Amino acid sequence: MSRISVIIPHYNRGDLLCETLRCVFAQTKSPYEVIVVDDGSTDGSFVKVEDEFGSRIKLYRQENAGAGPARNRGFQASSGEYIQFMDSDDLPSPNSLQVQVEALIRSNADITYGPWLRSRIKDNVISLDPVVLQQRPAPKNRTMLQNFLRGWMTVLQPCLLRRSAVEKAGLYRTDLKPTEDLEFLFRIFLSGGKAVHTPESLLLYRVHPEGQVSIQNSANRSADLCNCLETIRDQFATSHLQLDRKTRSDFDIRCAKAIRELKMHGGVETSLTGKISLTSRCLEAAVRPWNRLTGAINRRRFGGNYSQAFAIGKVNSYQRKVIHEMGFTISDQ
Repeated sequence: MSRISVIIPHYNRGDLLCETLRCVFAQTKSPYEVIVVDDGSTDGSFVKVEDEFGSRIKLYRQENAGAGPARNRGFQASSGEYIQFMDSDDLPSPNSLQVQVEALIRSNADITYGPWLRSRIKDNVISLDPVVLQQRPAPKNRTMLQNFLRGWMTVLQPCLLRRSAVEKAGLYRTDLKPTEDLEFLFRIFLSGGKAVHTPESLLLYRVHPEGQVSIQNSANRSADLCNCLETIRDQFATSHLQLDRKTRSDFDIRCAKAIRELKMHGGVETSLTGKISLTSRCLEAAVRPWNRLTGAINRRRFGGNYSQAFAIGKVNSYQRKVIHEMGFTISDQ
């Protein structure tokens, strides 16, 4: 039957959530259930959502605890074979659920991932980042765990997961924010999860002015990233899997970079520092010029300041057509 449960945490975003829900209900493959977990909204927006969608959604309320606990609550209330963790402001293309579930069935994979596009939307006019992220599949000569530890990245919103993969990996940690998605994705791959790329799908990932990171938030986010990477490192150390030298080195260099950025943002000392060798910190410094060079090349070629790990590419004609079909006019600005 391919029953899909769409789970959406929500906090004070009634108008945006209603837009997201309309996109979800406009899917060519209808979801089996749509679960909204109101994470302690204070603006009464849950009433607006309930008034418009009524029994079409399952609405739960909890005290404000963050997206991770809200997703856990939604998953525990769900019954679908496939799980879509959607955010309250992101917009999936109408074919997303259909192409994702078909890809999982066809490939026997555990998780899909696909293109996503940072967007700013006002009055049905959409301004797009110059590049699409995860426009291409991850390298196939390595496992997804190797790709992840070497720096491969995506967000969870354009992903569809088998319920069995979530149950095997375990629910979201509640002590990480905003890196809970990163750690959760690691456990999916650590537990043997296989991934398939779905280039036909597209997620419009909204960027909000109020979401710009302040200096103080930069320190907090850097500290959380260090905690997340330390958690990942400790989990892998206690697993039975073996890492090749290149993957282990790349991950430790990533940790060294996070430590350096934490210090740069004025954060407090992290226990991760004592687990990363001087060699890894020296290697991080040595590859920094190369990373700046490749970043400059990407900016010149695509206009986006992203690493190779995001598999960036220009917005193609198919994706522009999909965006127009979703009812948006693309701004030239």
